[in-house]
Amino acid sequence: MYLRKRFAVLIWLFTLMSSPVCWAQFPVDDDRIRQDAEQLIREEMQGLYDVDQIHIDSKILGTVYAIVSMRLVRNDRELDVPPLDSKDSFCKQNFFYLFCKARGFAFKGKLKLHYVRTSEGWVLEKPRKPREYPLQAYLIIGKREKGGYVVHPR
Repeated sequence: MYLRKRFAVLIWLFTLMSSPVCWAQFPVDDDRIRQDAEQLIREEMQGLYDVDQIHIDSKILGTVYAIVSMRLVRNDRELDVPPLDSKDSFCKQNFFYLFCKARGFAFKGKLKLHYVRTSEGWVLEKPRKPREYPLQAYLIIGKREKGGYVVHPR
């Protein structure tokens, strides 16, 4: 009886693994994922950071998302501070924390890029919720503290 159950499980696993669904290809190619990540970084970081490194860690087919590692470096571009704010008070606001870093500051992280199917094909989903900091909808923080990483330390 035990061998019969074990044999049935092996047959089921073999059938599953040989199924075309199991071996389906990810619908978005690697170059497109890198381009989407770089464009997203330019938009969210307002052109103040250059992409130094970008690497695709994994692609998950079931929900169609990619995990991308990145390293960004703060460039020479100046931050536009509204005339009524001093740069010091402006930079203590959470949303502008990463924008106020000095030239050469390196920021590392992982992004989760979720793709959705539309009439034009697969596109990167862009949530429209208010954000506390740039890349909030995409950055994987995990157990890492936000304070001093993406927002002003309290």
